[in-house]
Amino acid sequence: MPITEFDLANEVKAFKEKNFDVIYSNEYFPYLRFYDIGAIVFWARVIKWEFPNFSVENCFKELYELELERKNKGYIESKQHRFIIVARKKNEAKT
Repeated sequence: MPITEFDLANEVKAFKEKNFDVIYSNEYFPYLRFYDIGAIVFWARVIKWEFPNFSVENCFKELYELELERKNKGYIESKQHRFIIVARKKNEAKT
């Protein structure tokens, strides 16, 4: 389930409310393509915070459906959302 409140605009606002100067912020929406169901399993095991309690056994039905999609299209595509914020606490010495 996506966390809709966790986005660039809300996080910049939160930094400013906590007395930070936002020096730079940007966001990016890359696509990831997986050409192998094993790569998805590996990804899900490495990025544990994105897939809590993941196991092949628990997600077998969903993995099977993804494999059917991969066979049909040749890949499985996932749209990501990434952002960066560079901020400095106000009134700190600038170097």
